[in-house]
Amino acid sequence: MNRRQLLSAIGASTLLSGCLADETDDTDASSGVDPASDSDADGEQPEPPAGTVVDQFGTSPTRPECSIESETIEFEIEGDTRTYATAATTPYPDQPDTFGDSALAEYVESFENAYVTHNVLCDRRGSGHIIGVRNQISERTVLDWYEDVTAVHLQRYAGASAGVEEDGAMWQSDIGPTAAWYAIDETGAARIQGEYQEPTDDPADAPSPLEAGTLVAAFD
Repeated sequence: MNRRQLLSAIGASTLLSGCLADETDDTDASSGVDPASDSDADGEQPEPPAGTVVDQFGTSPTRPECSIESETIEFEIEGDTRTYATAATTPYPDQPDTFGDSALAEYVESFENAYVTHNVLCDRRGSGHIIGVRNQISERTVLDWYEDVTAVHLQRYAGASAGVEEDGAMWQSDIGPTAAWYAIDETGAARIQGEYQEPTDDPADAPSPLEAGTLVAAFD
């Protein structure tokens, strides 16, 4: 596999604002992209998108965003007092200071950690409290997809994994593996997510953040 850089964080996990941590990224419906639809009729792959990341989109960045702080909650259950800390959002990182592949891959991982907490907690509906948010990056890979844009593939376990209902009952949820792809350059970052998939050097074999994703960050 022809990769400019392969950076892995096997087993490295981020446990965010809670006892445990499962999120289900359900605000991004991009996982239904059919990779085969990106191919030309004669079987040849299309030319990569021209221009910067921001040039590919005619809109401002769109991402889940809010500010939620952790709170202490207590429940009296059968004479015992049980105390929990609710989950909090992690702020999105400032734009990168440098734009080499390594720096951009580090930025993408930090951004994804923040994105997961916001996606779980912002505009949340339903009763109860989330006490754990997990984003575990099992592999981070920089790929040769574009000439002037860095492509980053993340294999991850992400979601709200633990919570407490209004009656004090605690729940936990298993999280399966999923993937997120980023396209990032000096102008901004685009993101798309989908089902678990190994990294690939052929962008036609994976969801395209530039062609079917969302602009999630714009840099000055």
